[in-house]
Amino acid sequence: MAKPTKSGKDSGGTPSPMDKSVDEIEAYINQWQSRLFNLWKVVFKKVAAKLKSTVFFVSRVLKETGKIVSTVGKKVVETMQRSVSFIEDTLKRTPMLIKMALRFGSKIIAVIRKGMEPKKLAGTLKRMVTRYANMVRRIATSVTDFLKEIDVLGGVLSIVNAFKTALSFIVPWILEVASVSSAIRKVSSMLRKVVKLMKTEVRDAVKMSKKASRLKPA
Repeated sequence: MAKPTKSGKDSGGTPSPMDKSVDEIEAYINQWQSRLFNLWKVVFKKVAAKLKSTVFFVSRVLKETGKIVSTVGKKVVETMQRSVSFIEDTLKRTPMLIKMALRFGSKIIAVIRKGMEPKKLAGTLKRMVTRYANMVRRIATSVTDFLKEIDVLGGVLSIVNAFKTALSFIVPWILEVASVSSAIRKVSSMLRKVVKLMKTEVRDAVKMSKKASRLKPA
């Protein structure tokens, strides 16, 4: 038996406007699934690896606050503490958001490929694609906020770097701040490219959500 199309027509029938729209939605979901998978498996894996030494360095700085605060200032130490806490939380939370979106995207594709009564499919996709688009926007917001905090941490580390010679007489390992600052710059550059791309992709997600909201059986 031939597999029914999205509109419930025979596979040899002429595609309806709804069929074409559903095909576009499926292509969009597949595209985003690939990009989200890359963001999870490649980008965040690299970011986490590069920030490992940074988190460790900041934890050492915070343990020696009493020795360095008079040189760099209380605000620098407090900002560093807040930033690294935010970064650690984001490194756990954002990959979880991405995996949730990936699982939900797979459900949407399964619904489309399974085929169902056109009116029911239209209603189902309206709800599911809107929810998926919201997940994408939430991920984009999380990555954008992450980049902002990375830049904040980079700024306070540059202050520590400026005093590293004087501080090295008290805590010799403070000289590692140079390599830590370099790692932060690399992460910032990587995330900046991701954020720029995601701004465009989020606009596309909104468009696709609107397309799903207008689905009507022929």
